[in-house]
Amino acid sequence: MDMTIARNGLAAASRQFDAAAFEIARASTQRPVQAPAGVSPGAAGLDTPLARADAMLPNADADLPRNMVNLMVASNAVLANLQTLKRTDETLRTLFADR
Repeated sequence: MDMTIARNGLAAASRQFDAAAFEIARASTQRPVQAPAGVSPGAAGLDTPLARADAMLPNADADLPRNMVNLMVASNAVLANLQTLKRTDETLRTLFADR
């Protein structure tokens, strides 16, 4: 038996898990509010230190529900590939123990 498929699947699932986790973490970061085009930050009320601190919005670029689903799918793929490796290991141990 060859464990290459399970190892490659585990590596791919780990990359997918990391990517989804990164996107979820990125969604929780904040980005500064930009003054509308053609309006100075002072006229928009964004030039004082207090206004700059309050003028932060969650990162709206991230699709949190989609990334949570991707995280769960990747988690299940990791578990499935680990089970495949475990069963392959058990089978190989049984085959070589009988010799």
